[in-house]
Amino acid sequence: MKALEEGKSAIDSVTDSLLLSLPLEDNIWTNAGRGSNLTIQGTVECYAGLMDERSLGFGAVGAVPDIQNPVLVARKLLSQQG
Repeated sequence: MKALEEGKSAIDSVTDSLLLSLPLEDNIWTNAGRGSNLTIQGTVECYAGLMDERSLGFGAVGAVPDIQNPVLVARKLLSQQG
């Protein structure tokens, strides 16, 4: 909420909340990013998605291995849409 009040976009606010103020994807105790549940093979596969409410553009990844912050990949894909 603070990021939105400071004039940041919804995309920036969501990304910041996942990585900065509440490091959800970097926390081993949450079921996200580094703390994700393991597959049957014992590996981590992450999913993330972002959608821009103004342009209706989206970026998403699914079942990606070896990515600590999949939300950053989804954000990059969203930013590359023209």
